[in-house]
Amino acid sequence: MNQDTPAYGLWMLAIINPAIFIMFAFRFFKPQTARDWRTFGELAAFVVVLLDLLIFPILVLMHSRLAISEEAAKRARFGAESDARAVRTPRFVPSIGHRARAA
Repeated sequence: MNQDTPAYGLWMLAIINPAIFIMFAFRFFKPQTARDWRTFGELAAFVVVLLDLLIFPILVLMHSRLAISEEAAKRARFGAESDARAVRTPRFVPSIGHRARAA
């Protein structure tokens, strides 16, 4: 595993994309009254939420792949001890019943 490369290097892209869209919308909409500004704020909030909904499956996939690669690195470093713990622990979603069985 390479610690020099950041795993989450796309934050600036997540900030810049909505900002660019909102600037273009502002250029064409040109709010002048208080009601226009409220409407523009709602549009901006909608754009941010829409990008979040569209990027959610990609983020889930990226985090799943990251977790699996970290698990493989842990298995390579700790061996049988890691395998024994993996049997007792669910990978992604913890369950209450599983914890009671493990104890």
